[in-house]
Formats: sequence, structure tokens, C-alpha cells
Amino acid sequence: MLYNWDKSLETGNAVIDAQHQQLIAELNRLIIANRGGEGQHTLENALNFLNGYAAQHSREEEALLRKYSFPKYKQHRILHENFRKSMHNLFDRMNVEGYTHALMDNTLSIMADRLIAHIKEEDSHLAAYIRQCESEE
Repeated sequence: MLYNWDKSLETGNAVIDAQHQQLIAELNRLIIANRGGEGQHTLENALNFLNGYAAQHSREEEALLRKYSFPKYKQHRILHENFRKSMHNLFDRMNVEGYTHALMDNTLSIMADRLIAHIKEEDSHLAAYIRQCESEE
């Protein structure tokens, strides 16, 4: 199943939404490559991309959290840290074990489950909080 960007994933912050769209596009590229039997090369590229991009996205989103004194900053930061660790562990597995179907399945599962849930649950609360702060200014 491919993931489509829709209103349920929008935070209302243009920068964060654009970054989330890139992450979902990467997830979809992996799904398509896996279906087409081209998973090995695509997974390696995706894990390289995700290791850097997840760190960049987390830094930028966390800057917003600090700017608006988000009350759940520490918990949100821990979620980002756990996602980055997961991506790094998958990258390490790829380097040690090489490509396996299990590694691809694990990567797709982590990206789909954690990423989509994080956007819908955590980031939507963040966006609502930011909108509230901005309306009070």
C-alpha cells in the first residue's frame, strides 16, 4: 500500500509539512522498489537519506518546539531520538548483514508505523499548539 499525502497528515506548518511529504515520498519509493525486485539498491540509498534527513528534520522541528515553549518538548524530542536510533540501527544492519527481505520489511514497518503515527498523533498536537500560540500574539 502506498501512502498518500492528505489533510490528516497536515500540521499547518509549511516547512514541517514539506519535510513530512519528502519522508512519505521516500517510504513510497521503497515500497515501489520492493515490489519491483529492486529493493537492495533502493534500501541502501533510502537508509543513507533517512539517517541524514531524520536528523535535519528533528533539529528543525525541535527548534519550533523550543521557540513556542511546547510543554511536551522533552517527550517529543525522545520520540525523535528513538526514530533516529531506529534508522541508524537499520543502516548498521545493512552495512553488516547486507540486504535481506527481513531488513526491507523491518525498514518499511518502522517507517510506516512510526512515521505516520508520529505525524498524525504527535505532530498534529504540536501544530495545534503553535496555531494557538500564534493566535494569542
